[in-house]
Amino acid sequence: MIALLKGMFIDLHNRTDAMVDRLAKQTLDTPGASSFKETTILELLALKQKLRSLLDEGILDDPFFAPNSSIIYSHLEEEFREIEQYLYQPISRYDLRAEGYFELIIHSIYKEINFSQKPPFVSTMSNSDAYFRAYPKYKIIMLPQGEEKHLLNLGDLYHEIGHLIYMQYDTFLIGDFVQRMTDHYRNVPQHGGKRDHGMKISVQHARQAWKETWMEELACDLMATYAVGPAYGWSHLKICVLSSKQNTLFSKSNLFRNHPPDDIRMQIILRMLDLIGCKTQAAAIASTWHDLTAATQNSKPPYYDEVFPADLLSLIAQNVFNGCCDIMLQSYPQQLANDTRPVSKIINEAWDKILIDPDNSTQWTIEQINNILSWIL
Repeated sequence: MIALLKGMFIDLHNRTDAMVDRLAKQTLDTPGASSFKETTILELLALKQKLRSLLDEGILDDPFFAPNSSIIYSHLEEEFREIEQYLYQPISRYDLRAEGYFELIIHSIYKEINFSQKPPFVSTMSNSDAYFRAYPKYKIIMLPQGEEKHLLNLGDLYHEIGHLIYMQYDTFLIGDFVQRMTDHYRNVPQHGGKRDHGMKISVQHARQAWKETWMEELACDLMATYAVGPAYGWSHLKICVLSSKQNTLFSKSNLFRNHPPDDIRMQIILRMLDLIGCKTQAAAIASTWHDLTAATQNSKPPYYDEVFPADLLSLIAQNVFNGCCDIMLQSYPQQLANDTRPVSKIINEAWDKILIDPDNSTQWTIEQINNILSWIL
């Protein structure tokens, strides 16, 4: 046992040391990538120091400490895997035409939406299952490989940016929603003077889901719509086409999952489009949504309308809109007024092209991406 544990600690130390050595030799092209590399090296060096201290203290040679040492190793191994997945692998596989391209994109977005935080590092290290995802702890957004060759999905990048904004400004964005939501569920109409058991359980789960994930996820949908406009609605419709074939538009089989139902997300997207003045585009998206739901005939789970009343959806939409205004984020229409061609406009043009002139959309997309790449190559 002693030999095994000590060998495991030494191996983890050597792996960490090898990562530091490889990154130290890596030359990067942009300030964002260089900064992310330095962050990665500092995290690895801190882990390496913890391992070195344990090896030098000699407790790994004493059988008395073996149970505690195994627990310590487990924690340090988890820390190593986290650094490897979210820091080391993304920066070690850096590509100027992918990560460099997205560094330019996200810096432009942050400037256009008037958000003063340091932009996150964007890596094409995700996969089709994980799709777009943010890891706020290390300020990284991960996209699927090859996403730098496309434009239609980039509206979803604004949702992930929303998680970073939410982390700093959640109280401004949510306002009085938690109290109003709690009051609503306390006053859900009772049947025959008494709530049935199913209703009671649904209300309990809903209250918890709102606090744990739904509130943040819908806030991010609303911020994305606020910042990139109609493109986010069309992007969500694309996702809904895929989920509709499994009868999941209303989360029929798993209502209380981390993300709210696609239907609810669409409802709040349409509300935000109205709030920022994109009423004509909202009507077009709503019409397509109606056609989709009519054609697929997905069904709602029990108590769906009680869990998601229209008043609560309107409240969170209005609160997030007010919060975005309070922290002076620039909406999609404001970006169009301030900039001749913000990234948000290019993404919306990509959707206009695929909807109106799909045969020529591929060549048009290549030209747009090559133009952006010309700024950095």
